[in-house]
Amino acid sequence: MPDTHPRILVVSQRGYYMPAFRCSAYAFEDVICAVDHADLLSPGPKCSFSDRVFDRIDRYGKIRVHYKRPRLAPPKLTKYYDILFINVCNPDELFDLEPIWGYLRDRCRLAVCHVEELWANDLDNDRRNRQLEKFDYILSAFRGTCDPLARILSKPVMNLPFGIDMERFCPYPNQPRRSIDVYGMGRGSYETHKALLEWADRTGSMYLYDTASGGNFVFNIHQHRNFTASVIKRSRYFIVNPAKFDGTEERGSQIEVGTRFYEGAGGGAVLIGQRPDCDVFNQHFDWPDAVIDMPFDSTDVEERIRELDAQPARIAQIRLNNVVNCLRRHDWVYRWNYLVKTLGMEPPAAALDREKRLQELADNISAVYE
Repeated sequence: MPDTHPRILVVSQRGYYMPAFRCSAYAFEDVICAVDHADLLSPGPKCSFSDRVFDRIDRYGKIRVHYKRPRLAPPKLTKYYDILFINVCNPDELFDLEPIWGYLRDRCRLAVCHVEELWANDLDNDRRNRQLEKFDYILSAFRGTCDPLARILSKPVMNLPFGIDMERFCPYPNQPRRSIDVYGMGRGSYETHKALLEWADRTGSMYLYDTASGGNFVFNIHQHRNFTASVIKRSRYFIVNPAKFDGTEERGSQIEVGTRFYEGAGGGAVLIGQRPDCDVFNQHFDWPDAVIDMPFDSTDVEERIRELDAQPARIAQIRLNNVVNCLRRHDWVYRWNYLVKTLGMEPPAAALDREKRLQELADNISAVYE
């Protein structure tokens, strides 16, 4: 009889923090819980009368604060686990968990932290680094941060790149009609955006872009991810750029691959934008036309699209290559199984079954559409 005793405790911020840009990370947590013997703990804030009053006053703008750390309610755990897994965007978010950290740590053999956005240029915060020292393993989504961070900490630091939930994003076999000509998700070049607006107005093309910042909070994580996948699967071209391409003060000269590359490719859109000049991109997006290179701030995007539209066979092959490679290499389950093996454990049957399903789907799609 297989052992179904939970061995993973995933502690999620979703109980008190749901900005749109964190939903990809929450999708990773959902995949872990779907394929492994895992419990999901999403602690919520204590809700006292003073908390409610403060929140209401802040919402109506009478008091302005940049950030109010939640006072988390103590969790109630009755089990012990092999791995405590916590995913944060920035190590500063670990301060939220300080009041319950000891309680969590005492019930887990190993503690692992996955940090999505930490730049090598920003490692001189000793107080924040002490938060990372509490973990047995630190995973950085940015490879360029791993070695500098390992020199500061006394704990192992490994690269765990971003991934994608391909069971949600794959557009095959029932491909929707790609009625959106260009999708510019999140931040982008002002010059390119202006050129696309003029092109759309003049030609009647559909250019979709965000009109609010990614920090906006969502009501439902799963609906938001389904909506994102649905839009990308209906987009012909998807604008991409290296992570924080416009934040040179923050990232310095470091070049990294953000989530947009995985999302756009996984949904079968043609990626167009600045090609990241880094080892991670060269390793993980090594197929032909993975990105149609367009320098940042380019204004000749119309000419590039017109040239691509004149090559339908090439476009079809790009879409196929993007999806098939993401099915075979970039689903979140591959990231999780790699981590589990690195920690000296075996992936569970459900995780291996998901890998097998994805590989078979990739083979079937290739056989039909090649």
